[in-house]
Amino acid sequence: MSAITETERYTLALREQVRAGTADHTDVQLADRLLPGWRAEYPLGDTWLRHLLDVSEFHIEHGRFPTRSELEGAWLNKQRQAAKKGTLSPERHALLDQQLPGWNVALDDVWRDHLTNVVALHTEHGRFPTRPEPEGQLLVDQRQAARKGTLSPERRALLDQQLPGWDSTRVRPFEDRLVAVVAFRAEHGRLPKQTEPGGMWLNNQRQAAKKGKLSLERRSLLDQQLPGWDLIQNRPFEDRLAAVVAFHAEHGRFPKKSEPEGVWLQKQRHAAKHGTLSPERRALLDAELPCWDVSA
Repeated sequence: MSAITETERYTLALREQVRAGTADHTDVQLADRLLPGWRAEYPLGDTWLRHLLDVSEFHIEHGRFPTRSELEGAWLNKQRQAAKKGTLSPERHALLDQQLPGWNVALDDVWRDHLTNVVALHTEHGRFPTRPEPEGQLLVDQRQAARKGTLSPERRALLDQQLPGWDSTRVRPFEDRLVAVVAFRAEHGRLPKQTEPGGMWLNNQRQAAKKGKLSLERRSLLDQQLPGWDLIQNRPFEDRLAAVVAFHAEHGRFPKKSEPEGVWLQKQRHAAKHGTLSPERRALLDAELPCWDVSA
Protein backbone atom coordinates (compact mmCIF):
# COMPACT_ATOMS: atom_id res chain seq x y z
CA MET A 1 0.00 0.00 0.00
CA SER A 2 1.53 3.28 -1.16
CA ALA A 3 1.50 6.48 0.88
CA ILE A 4 -1.56 8.68 0.78
CA THR A 5 -1.13 11.29 -1.94
CA GLU A 6 -2.31 14.89 -1.91
CA THR A 7 -4.72 14.01 -4.71
CA GLU A 8 -6.28 11.30 -2.55
CA ARG A 9 -6.61 13.74 0.32
CA TYR A 10 -8.28 16.27 -1.96
CA THR A 11 -10.69 13.81 -3.57
CA LEU A 12 -11.63 12.41 -0.16
CA ALA A 13 -12.54 15.89 1.06
CA LEU A 14 -14.49 16.56 -2.12
CA ARG A 15 -16.45 13.30 -1.81
CA GLU A 16 -17.28 14.21 1.78
CA GLN A 17 -18.54 17.61 0.61
CA VAL A 18 -20.66 15.99 -2.08
CA ARG A 19 -22.26 13.64 0.45
CA ALA A 20 -22.90 16.58 2.78
CA GLY A 21 -24.32 18.68 -0.06
CA THR A 22 -21.75 21.42 0.42
CA ALA A 23 -19.49 20.80 -2.57
CA ASP A 24 -18.83 23.64 -5.00
CA HIS A 25 -20.27 22.81 -8.43
CA THR A 26 -17.21 24.19 -10.21
CA ASP A 27 -14.86 22.03 -8.13
CA VAL A 28 -16.92 18.94 -8.93
CA GLN A 29 -16.90 19.68 -12.67
CA LEU A 30 -13.16 20.28 -12.62
CA ALA A 31 -12.56 17.02 -10.80
CA ASP A 32 -14.76 15.16 -13.28
CA ARG A 33 -12.66 16.51 -16.13
CA LEU A 34 -9.19 16.16 -14.62
CA LEU A 35 -9.52 13.27 -12.15
CA PRO A 36 -11.38 10.37 -13.73
CA GLY A 37 -12.72 7.96 -11.14
CA TRP A 38 -12.42 10.40 -8.23
CA ARG A 39 -15.98 9.66 -7.14
CA ALA A 40 -15.09 6.05 -6.33
CA GLU A 41 -14.58 5.43 -2.63
CA TYR A 42 -11.06 4.93 -1.38
CA PRO A 43 -10.14 1.20 -1.51
CA LEU A 44 -9.86 0.94 2.28
CA GLY A 45 -12.96 3.01 2.87
CA ASP A 46 -13.50 6.76 2.99
CA THR A 47 -14.52 6.75 6.64
CA TRP A 48 -11.50 4.69 7.62
CA LEU A 49 -9.18 6.97 5.64
CA ARG A 50 -10.64 10.08 7.27
CA HIS A 51 -9.97 8.65 10.73
CA LEU A 52 -6.42 7.81 9.73
CA LEU A 53 -5.76 11.32 8.45
CA ASP A 54 -7.26 12.89 11.56
CA VAL A 55 -5.04 10.78 13.84
CA SER A 56 -2.04 11.69 11.70
CA GLU A 57 -2.80 15.39 12.06
CA PHE A 58 -3.28 14.97 15.82
CA HIS A 59 0.10 13.24 16.08
CA ILE A 60 1.82 15.98 14.09
CA GLU A 61 0.27 18.70 16.26
CA HIS A 62 0.74 17.09 19.70
CA GLY A 63 3.74 14.83 19.19
CA ARG A 64 1.83 11.81 20.52
CA PHE A 65 -1.12 9.57 19.73
CA PRO A 66 -4.56 10.44 21.11
CA THR A 67 -5.80 8.64 24.20
CA ARG A 68 -9.14 6.89 24.17
CA SER A 69 -10.82 9.87 25.80
CA GLU A 70 -9.63 12.20 23.03
CA LEU A 71 -10.86 12.69 19.49
CA GLU A 72 -9.97 9.68 17.32
CA GLY A 73 -8.43 7.85 20.27
CA ALA A 74 -11.21 5.24 20.35
CA TRP A 75 -10.77 4.58 16.63
CA LEU A 76 -7.02 4.07 17.01
CA ASN A 77 -7.60 1.69 19.89
CA LYS A 78 -9.96 -0.34 17.68
CA GLN A 79 -7.20 -0.69 15.08
CA ARG A 80 -4.83 -1.94 17.79
CA GLN A 81 -7.39 -4.46 19.00
CA ALA A 82 -8.07 -5.63 15.45
CA ALA A 83 -4.33 -6.05 14.85
CA LYS A 84 -4.00 -8.02 18.08
CA LYS A 85 -6.87 -10.34 17.07
CA GLY A 86 -5.58 -10.71 13.51
CA THR A 87 -8.67 -9.14 11.96
CA LEU A 88 -6.97 -6.02 10.60
CA SER A 89 -6.41 -6.35 6.86
CA PRO A 90 -2.78 -6.38 5.65
CA GLU A 91 -3.49 -3.30 3.54
CA ARG A 92 -4.79 -1.27 6.48
CA HIS A 93 -1.98 -2.52 8.70
CA ALA A 94 0.61 -1.51 6.10
CA LEU A 95 -0.87 1.97 5.65
CA LEU A 96 -1.00 2.51 9.41
CA ASP A 97 2.64 1.46 9.70
CA GLN A 98 3.57 3.87 6.93
CA GLN A 99 1.44 6.81 7.99
CA LEU A 100 1.68 6.38 11.78
CA PRO A 101 4.96 4.74 12.85
CA GLY A 102 4.56 3.30 16.34
CA TRP A 103 0.76 3.32 16.21
CA ASN A 104 0.55 -0.27 17.44
CA VAL A 105 2.35 0.27 20.72
CA ALA A 106 -0.38 -1.17 22.90
CA LEU A 107 -0.11 1.04 25.97
CA ASP A 108 -3.07 1.42 28.24
CA ASP A 109 -4.19 5.04 28.43
CA VAL A 110 -4.70 4.90 32.18
CA TRP A 111 -1.19 3.49 32.61
CA ARG A 112 0.23 6.29 30.50
CA ASP A 113 -1.59 8.90 32.61
CA HIS A 114 -0.18 7.34 35.78
CA LEU A 115 3.31 7.47 34.32
CA THR A 116 2.87 11.16 33.53
CA ASN A 117 1.93 11.79 37.17
CA VAL A 118 4.99 9.91 38.45
CA VAL A 119 7.25 11.89 36.13
CA ALA A 120 5.69 15.15 37.38
CA LEU A 121 6.23 14.15 41.02
CA HIS A 122 9.83 13.15 40.33
CA THR A 123 10.48 16.44 38.54
CA GLU A 124 8.99 18.49 41.38
CA HIS A 125 10.47 16.64 44.37
CA GLY A 126 13.58 15.04 42.89
CA ARG A 127 12.56 11.55 44.05
CA PHE A 128 10.25 8.67 43.24
CA PRO A 129 6.92 8.36 45.08
CA THR A 130 6.72 6.00 48.02
CA ARG A 131 3.99 3.37 48.17
CA PRO A 132 1.58 5.39 50.40
CA GLU A 133 1.80 8.38 48.05
CA PRO A 134 -0.27 8.84 44.89
CA GLU A 135 1.20 6.72 42.07
CA GLY A 136 3.62 5.00 44.44
CA GLN A 137 1.87 1.65 44.05
CA LEU A 138 2.07 1.92 40.28
CA LEU A 139 5.84 2.20 40.44
CA VAL A 140 6.04 -0.76 42.80
CA ASP A 141 3.91 -2.80 40.38
CA GLN A 142 6.19 -1.95 37.45
CA ARG A 143 9.28 -3.01 39.41
CA GLN A 144 7.65 -6.29 40.34
CA ALA A 145 6.54 -6.91 36.75
CA ALA A 146 10.08 -6.21 35.54
CA ARG A 147 11.49 -8.63 38.10
CA LYS A 148 9.02 -11.34 37.02
CA GLY A 149 9.64 -10.70 33.34
CA THR A 150 6.03 -9.69 32.66
CA LEU A 151 6.69 -6.02 31.88
CA SER A 152 6.23 -5.36 28.17
CA PRO A 153 9.21 -4.03 26.20
CA GLU A 154 7.13 -0.99 25.25
CA ARG A 155 6.41 -0.04 28.85
CA ARG A 156 9.98 -0.67 29.94
CA ALA A 157 11.22 1.54 27.11
CA LEU A 158 8.94 4.38 28.20
CA LEU A 159 9.93 4.00 31.84
CA ASP A 160 13.63 3.95 30.96
CA GLN A 161 13.21 7.04 28.82
CA GLN A 162 11.08 9.15 31.14
CA LEU A 163 12.13 7.85 34.59
CA PRO A 164 15.81 6.86 34.61
CA GLY A 165 16.51 4.68 37.63
CA TRP A 166 12.85 3.72 38.09
CA ASP A 167 13.70 0.01 38.42
CA SER A 168 15.97 0.42 41.42
CA THR A 169 14.46 -1.91 44.01
CA ARG A 170 16.70 -0.77 46.83
CA VAL A 171 15.20 1.04 49.78
CA ARG A 172 15.64 4.77 49.47
CA PRO A 173 18.93 5.73 51.09
CA PHE A 174 18.83 7.39 54.49
CA GLU A 175 20.34 10.51 52.96
CA ASP A 176 17.53 10.79 50.39
CA ARG A 177 14.89 10.63 53.10
CA LEU A 178 16.73 13.22 55.12
CA VAL A 179 16.97 15.57 52.16
CA ALA A 180 13.19 15.26 51.64
CA VAL A 181 12.46 16.17 55.27
CA VAL A 182 14.89 19.09 55.17
CA ALA A 183 13.08 20.35 52.05
CA PHE A 184 9.73 19.94 53.83
CA ARG A 185 10.92 22.07 56.75
CA ALA A 186 12.29 24.73 54.40
CA GLU A 187 8.92 24.92 52.65
CA HIS A 188 6.58 24.68 55.66
CA GLY A 189 8.70 26.07 58.48
CA ARG A 190 8.20 22.94 60.59
CA LEU A 191 8.89 19.25 60.71
CA PRO A 192 6.38 16.91 59.07
CA LYS A 193 3.68 15.15 61.06
CA GLN A 194 3.47 11.36 60.91
CA THR A 195 0.68 11.58 58.35
CA GLU A 196 2.71 13.80 56.01
CA PRO A 197 5.51 12.86 53.59
CA GLY A 198 8.62 12.07 55.62
CA GLY A 199 6.79 12.20 58.93
CA MET A 200 6.69 8.47 59.60
CA TRP A 201 10.34 8.13 58.62
CA LEU A 202 11.30 10.94 61.00
CA ASN A 203 9.34 9.33 63.81
CA ASN A 204 11.18 6.07 63.15
CA GLN A 205 14.50 7.87 63.60
CA ARG A 206 13.29 9.30 66.92
CA GLN A 207 12.22 5.86 68.11
CA ALA A 208 15.53 4.35 67.01
CA ALA A 209 17.41 7.07 68.88
CA LYS A 210 15.29 6.52 71.98
CA LYS A 211 16.06 2.78 71.90
CA GLY A 212 19.76 3.36 71.25
CA LYS A 213 19.56 1.79 67.80
CA LEU A 214 20.39 4.88 65.74
CA SER A 215 23.97 4.85 64.47
CA LEU A 216 26.30 7.69 65.40
CA GLU A 217 26.72 8.53 61.70
CA ARG A 218 22.97 8.93 61.17
CA ARG A 219 22.49 10.90 64.36
CA SER A 220 25.31 13.21 63.31
CA LEU A 221 23.69 13.80 59.92
CA LEU A 222 20.32 14.49 61.52
CA ASP A 223 21.80 16.87 64.08
CA GLN A 224 23.71 18.72 61.38
CA GLN A 225 21.04 19.02 58.68
CA LEU A 226 17.88 18.92 60.77
CA PRO A 227 18.51 20.63 64.11
CA GLY A 228 15.81 19.82 66.64
CA TRP A 229 14.71 16.67 64.79
CA ASP A 230 14.55 14.66 68.03
CA LEU A 231 12.58 17.19 70.01
CA ILE A 232 9.15 15.93 71.03
CA GLN A 233 6.52 18.35 69.81
CA ASN A 234 4.72 18.69 73.15
CA ARG A 235 7.81 19.64 75.17
CA PRO A 236 7.15 21.79 78.22
CA PHE A 237 6.98 25.52 77.63
CA GLU A 238 10.12 26.08 79.68
CA ASP A 239 12.16 23.70 77.50
CA ARG A 240 11.08 25.49 74.36
CA LEU A 241 11.89 28.84 75.87
CA ALA A 242 15.32 27.63 76.95
CA ALA A 243 16.03 26.48 73.40
CA VAL A 244 15.10 29.90 71.96
CA VAL A 245 17.21 31.66 74.61
CA ALA A 246 20.16 29.45 73.65
CA PHE A 247 19.60 30.17 69.97
CA HIS A 248 19.46 33.92 70.63
CA ALA A 249 22.64 33.79 72.71
CA GLU A 250 24.49 31.93 69.95
CA HIS A 251 23.24 33.86 66.92
CA GLY A 252 22.37 37.25 68.34
CA ARG A 253 18.87 37.13 66.90
CA PHE A 254 15.57 35.32 67.18
CA PRO A 255 15.01 32.17 65.12
CA LYS A 256 13.11 32.39 61.85
CA LYS A 257 10.10 30.20 61.13
CA SER A 258 12.25 27.81 59.15
CA GLU A 259 14.71 27.38 62.03
CA PRO A 260 14.45 25.36 65.26
CA GLU A 261 11.86 26.87 67.62
CA GLY A 262 10.99 29.63 65.13
CA VAL A 263 7.44 28.38 64.70
CA TRP A 264 7.05 28.02 68.47
CA LEU A 265 8.15 31.63 69.04
CA GLN A 266 5.77 32.84 66.36
CA LYS A 267 2.93 31.03 68.13
CA GLN A 268 3.74 32.84 71.39
CA ARG A 269 3.63 36.18 69.58
CA HIS A 270 0.31 35.22 68.00
CA ALA A 271 -1.11 34.18 71.39
CA ALA A 272 0.05 37.43 72.97
CA LYS A 273 -1.51 39.46 70.18
CA HIS A 274 -4.86 37.73 70.62
CA GLY A 275 -4.79 37.80 74.42
CA THR A 276 -4.53 34.04 74.87
CA LEU A 277 -1.02 33.97 76.35
CA SER A 278 -1.10 33.39 80.12
CA PRO A 279 0.45 36.06 82.41
CA GLU A 280 2.88 33.47 83.76
CA ARG A 281 4.23 32.60 80.31
CA ARG A 282 4.46 36.26 79.28
CA ALA A 283 6.42 37.01 82.44
CA LEU A 284 8.87 34.20 81.67
CA LEU A 285 9.30 35.37 78.09
CA ASP A 286 9.81 38.98 79.16
CA ALA A 287 12.36 37.99 81.79
CA GLU A 288 14.46 35.57 79.75
CA LEU A 289 13.92 36.85 76.23
CA PRO A 290 13.57 40.66 76.13
CA CYS A 291 11.85 42.01 73.00
CA TRP A 292 10.60 38.50 72.12
CA ASP A 293 7.24 39.93 71.01
CA VAL A 294 8.73 42.28 68.42
CA SER A 295 8.07 40.64 65.05
CA ALA A 296 11.05 40.62 62.69
